[in-house]
Amino acid sequence: MNAFPFDRSATMKAAAAERLARFAEWTGTTPPERILDGEGAEATFSDALLAYAEAEGLSLDWLWLADDKGLVMACHNAAKAEAARKALPPACNARFAALDGVLDAIDELAKVQDMLELLFMAGEGIARSDRTTGSAIVRGAGMAQHALAAARDLLDDARAAMVNGGEA
Repeated sequence: MNAFPFDRSATMKAAAAERLARFAEWTGTTPPERILDGEGAEATFSDALLAYAEAEGLSLDWLWLADDKGLVMACHNAAKAEAARKALPPACNARFAALDGVLDAIDELAKVQDMLELLFMAGEGIARSDRTTGSAIVRGAGMAQHALAAARDLLDDARAAMVNGGEA
């Protein structure tokens, strides 16, 4: 049984589907095929919808209930955060920029990890000694090297920015 029951009527489902299509159009994204999983009283938001909402910033209150308060408050809070950021001394903003560089580097390192995992899986196919597998490993290794170099450059820039007060 759902701890938080909500209206699952055909009218609510149709309205939510319409808002989801509108959101996808506005954001240039592809929405999930299903809004709900399950039937009747057991129906709940699908995992695909929840992942999409999190990744794309879709308000579930707006999607299901057409409640705009969350959207208004998100914009209000973002504006307050931006105003607070602008009020900080330049050195603080430089540090935040450097932190963004570090986060970008972490993203690049995650790509390296993903590529190395692909290489490992391809390596398992080497036992068959086919050229396709060998070629995939070589391409993957090259991509991993480029991503690693990009991550190193981003980390070096971020480190310099942190040391020099934001000037790399």
